[in-house]
Amino acid sequence: MISMRLSKNQEEMFTQEYENAIEWVKENNQSWSPRKEINMIKGALKKQHMYSDQELHKMKARLRDMYIVNKQMKRGPGFGRTS
Repeated sequence: MISMRLSKNQEEMFTQEYENAIEWVKENNQSWSPRKEINMIKGALKKQHMYSDQELHKMKARLRDMYIVNKQMKRGPGFGRTS
């Protein structure tokens, strides 16, 4: 059986990334959207020499997920439509 628990180091890293993201949103008075995150990740991927292979893998996976989220948010009946 595969354990889904994060190691203590991974948990601290995730918590720090989350806090940094919240701080950035507060400082820049910005709201989050998948399109903004896609653009930020694309910008980071243009500087691949700054990241390890593991970090690049995580960013590419997150980019793929954000494309899916963005597409799902655009779907739907639209404002005021019930069917």
